[in-house]
Amino acid sequence: MKVIRVSELWTSGIETISNTVIFNLIKQLSNAKIVFVTPKDADLLFLGPYNLESIKNRIIRRLSRDININKISEYFEHFQRKTVFRKYQPVTIFYAHENIRHDAIKCNFSINSDLGVNSDLHLRFPVWKENINWSECGIIREDKTDINQRYGSYYEIEDMIRPQGKNFLNKKNFCIITSHMNQPRGLIYQAFKNEFIVDGYGPFFDKKIKNHNVSNFYKKDILKNYAFNLCPHNFIYPGLYEEKVPEAFLSKCLPITWADDNISYDFNIKSFVNLNNYIKNNFQDIIYLLKQNEFLNTFVDQPLLLSRPTLHKETAFAKKIIDSL
Repeated sequence: MKVIRVSELWTSGIETISNTVIFNLIKQLSNAKIVFVTPKDADLLFLGPYNLESIKNRIIRRLSRDININKISEYFEHFQRKTVFRKYQPVTIFYAHENIRHDAIKCNFSINSDLGVNSDLHLRFPVWKENINWSECGIIREDKTDINQRYGSYYEIEDMIRPQGKNFLNKKNFCIITSHMNQPRGLIYQAFKNEFIVDGYGPFFDKKIKNHNVSNFYKKDILKNYAFNLCPHNFIYPGLYEEKVPEAFLSKCLPITWADDNISYDFNIKSFVNLNNYIKNNFQDIIYLLKQNEFLNTFVDQPLLLSRPTLHKETAFAKKIIDSL
């Protein structure tokens, strides 16, 4: 049996990588025995974004730029990846769900949420798609992982293609779950708090919570109690559509987000409110509409996804990685 030796650097850990869709597709399609090793022994090395701003990494990047000699630049690169002095370098995959561009780290392949990348070596795979239950495709993952521990479970496809329904109309008030109030989140929170009851959860409101990965609750257990969820994205960038809208929708809670217009590439824009369309007048137009039953009823028959998601592109990408090993 073929053996593929796998390792990681600067990610959330090998446990998280081993629960990703792309890893499971590689394992499934290669029919190989997967062995986890150190980077210096790896055939396949996943690289994350969590070392990009470290002082050591910035110094090495600067030196690599200043010393424009290929061999020396390569040495710095291999030194960072703990693969120096190897005869054959591992196949590398840059894997990130943060607001970091697909080419932030030089790799053989890249996986992130960026739209508009014209490269066969890049796969756009937003985090919300990572969080889907893909057991129908033979991908069985642990129930409690970094990938789904904030929400509490993987997403069911049937619930995403089913209309929202009237459940949210029978509930009251807003909630927001956040670790910060960076703008425009602070402006959004204040504007809505002036007009509605807005309950707050997460590290910003509870200083006992170290971070959102170790909170004392699952998001779905909170969201299910509210009619509306203020869930603005952290950044506006084409393709960076996180878990926020799906998790509100799946909890029968109307998502009220802040994103660029390309969000229609992923989601049915009639199934949620995009505050980016109402930013003038300090959101007063949408605040007025959210008090009107006629407006709220327009969301009842809307599904989050207009077509059933598949893993066709991801499967082809995984085969490409396997072929490069």
